[in-house]
Amino acid sequence: MGLKVSQGFIPALVWGIMLRTSKADIGTRCTSTRIPNPWNLYGKPPSTISTMSEDTLAMARTCLSKCSQEHKSCNAYGLCDSTPFPTRILDLGPEVTSAMVHLRESVRGETGRYLCLSYCWGKDEFIKTTRTTLENYKKGIYLDELPQTFQDVISIARALHIRYVWIDALCILQGNKDNADWERESSKRQTYTKTYA
Repeated sequence: MGLKVSQGFIPALVWGIMLRTSKADIGTRCTSTRIPNPWNLYGKPPSTISTMSEDTLAMARTCLSKCSQEHKSCNAYGLCDSTPFPTRILDLGPEVTSAMVHLRESVRGETGRYLCLSYCWGKDEFIKTTRTTLENYKKGIYLDELPQTFQDVISIARALHIRYVWIDALCILQGNKDNADWERESSKRQTYTKTYA
């Protein structure tokens, strides 16, 4: 993959995936046995070697697949391929080694799987989509221009074979003149609740 993944983000995502595993799964690879962890959640711990190890990623893929195929409640939250895309979404492309991603506007009725990242940004300046940058970001954004957290999400999505990512700072127009876009997009709860992971 070539991208360095920060320590804190991936374990939280992996444990978030494990949280969706039910108690009926005891005895399978995705068990709900109580394991001490910093988030106080259920599930097998990720690899102690690396959270991007193939064992950890294979476990996450297995759990996601099991949820989308066997759990009615998971499918109700959009783990299937019929989840409507939000207005804008990052297309990671078919090549997992691509050094560029593209922001694109979805077509009405378009569906698929995507990861979602929304978090408190803090005070530091970083890359955001504005009316001025929108058209350029549709042409492409180099990964090395993105903050490490964004790169981590893209690495995880690619490792889980998920082509699309929604990141609020990039998929909602930012800036004082774009309050209407922010109000409309941030009010769409399905963007968060129907995401694949």
